[in-house]
Amino acid sequence: MIINNLHSCFHVLIKTILLINIVLTVSCTKESEPFLRVGTNLWPGYETLYLAQNKSFYNTDKIRLVELPSATEVMHAFRSKNIEVAALTLDEAMSLADTGLDIKVFLVMDISHGADT
Repeated sequence: MIINNLHSCFHVLIKTILLINIVLTVSCTKESEPFLRVGTNLWPGYETLYLAQNKSFYNTDKIRLVELPSATEVMHAFRSKNIEVAALTLDEAMSLADTGLDIKVFLVMDISHGADT
């Protein structure tokens, strides 16, 4: 059980580093924004983003994490263009796509096997 948990933590860390690299690549192509705003809500799966920030794995002058109270607020901020990246579940991303937004899913940070077991 401990090995599985360590294995899962390692995968989450690798995925977080990949996300940061992707975000840095995207942020380099946008000249109009001084930094890329990434919206999250309070969920343990997104904490690796804040850990990476705390450990200085990326330049905070280029990426800003925006913690919002709920996924609904993250979706609203994305629709309102107050953030450029939204950390959402797949069903929430599909809901945004259903409104006509041209979205791209570029990272899966967690996979649930039902009730997060």
